Amino acid sequence: MQVFCFDTSELEGLFLPKQGLKSFNPLECTAYLIDEGLFQMKRIIANVNENYSLMIEKPHPVYIGALPWNTYQGIPAEVIFNFCGDLPKLGTKKTTIIFPFLDENNRDALPSDEDIFNFLKVAVFYTQKTSTFWHCHAGVNRSAFMLALYLYTYHFDNMSMEDVIEFIRGKHHDYCLSNETFVRKLKELEARVEF
Repeated sequence: MQVFCFDTSELEGLFLPKQGLKSFNPLECTAYLIDEGLFQMKRIIANVNENYSLMIEKPHPVYIGALPWNTYQGIPAEVIFNFCGDLPKLGTKKTTIIFPFLDENNRDALPSDEDIFNFLKVAVFYTQKTSTFWHCHAGVNRSAFMLALYLYTYHFDNMSMEDVIEFIRGKHHDYCLSNETFVRKLKELEARVEF
């Protein structure tokens, strides 16, 4: 199982996984390969919705949803983007990119703009090659925040950020981006995106 963990304070650029490495530090980004047999995750919240929704199909499918309880194996994606830092209790054999941050109505809980845009470079690397699943605990705020910015920046040239937010709510759940701090931040970042 490949799990690439990076602290947003250390992320200074795009990293690309290299075959056979157990740990590496390209472009000042720390990453670790965690053996599935050694990893146990204690569940933080119970009874989250385990469903997922297809957001876009091309160039490869992009899904959004909640943290699965047992395993990622039922998720129809090869690469997982995890924004909560917790893993299913049975682990995974899929590449999992962990970019954790808190779901709070506090601007300080969000990663820096630089870290957010650097993560999007990592996301583009994978979304151009294979299917991806974007999740946090409930699959409605952190994952929707990052996915909205990704879709706005790389897929929906003629849509406003508000339109992208409504698109995600319509495809996945009305509660998506219910955190007003996240919505305000997305609208601020909208002005910084260069197509």
